[in-house]
Amino acid sequence: MNKLPDGVTLQLYFSPVGATCGDQDVLFSSSKKWLHPLFELEVFLASHSVGESHDLLLRDTIVGRAAAFLILRMRLRRVETDLVSRRAIALLKEHSIEFEATLTVDAIDCMTEELLKDISDPVTAYAILSERRSKANLAVR
Repeated sequence: MNKLPDGVTLQLYFSPVGATCGDQDVLFSSSKKWLHPLFELEVFLASHSVGESHDLLLRDTIVGRAAAFLILRMRLRRVETDLVSRRAIALLKEHSIEFEATLTVDAIDCMTEELLKDISDPVTAYAILSERRSKANLAVR
């Protein structure tokens, strides 16, 4: 599994299936917290041609249910993480997203994880996450 550089919370690699670690190009990187890197990645992917989704590998520090919904929305197919929640695993497996994790927990200790625990519709989840992101961005100003 790839190790992220110090201070980096998320990276997207161009990594064809079967490539070795040395064959991976970093396409996107972020050091932000919460779900902000995934929202930024969504904007990046919408504005850049980066190849087929099966040639991309997302490396994130924590993948809870909210992150899993965003990963699904971006049509990413492969994920590596230090920590994954069982709630995220259910969603990743349901949508045939390959993942590798160092540690699995029942749930991430986060209000967003709790808010989405009974949500199964990706559109509803995205609306909830977008609203929370807007509120977080307003609070920072």
